[in-house]
Amino acid sequence: MIIVAVLSTVSAGCTKGSTPGSQPTATASSDPAGKASATVTVSRTPTVRVTPPAVLAGEIVRTVFSDKSGTSRQESTVRADPRAGQEYWLRAACTSPTPGKTLAFKVVSAKVGAPDTPLVSGTVPCDGTVTANGIGTLPAEPIMVDLEGDHTDVTSAYALITPMRGGLDD
Repeated sequence: MIIVAVLSTVSAGCTKGSTPGSQPTATASSDPAGKASATVTVSRTPTVRVTPPAVLAGEIVRTVFSDKSGTSRQESTVRADPRAGQEYWLRAACTSPTPGKTLAFKVVSAKVGAPDTPLVSGTVPCDGTVTANGIGTLPAEPIMVDLEGDHTDVTSAYALITPMRGGLDD
């Protein structure tokens, strides 16, 4: 009974201070004199990052987020205005060691004085998979895509908008 109490205390203390992605394990033993001891080992999950693809044909905007050694950076590049009547894809990916973590994307007008009202919005799971959403047509004016939400534990993310021509590989 004492070993279980000691083990629970050690494991609970370790888990609170563990880094995301850590897998604490504990072992308990007792020596012939009946003294209890516990050992806790923490394994860290290696940091995984998503890499945005090279600039795609017809790409109008991309936003890239990275966090290296605690320094976060988000950079957006507007390449062209959308064309009237053209439908678009939004492709995005995100990584985090925290299970279930998501970021929100918001497509907004980048026109000077335009309201911050989203033209399109949604979520991106931070599990390293690429999410592709058909977002329909956009106004023929400068467009931005923002990655919003709690960036804590997010190691990398990107979102980009490209013309829809019939397939994701266009």
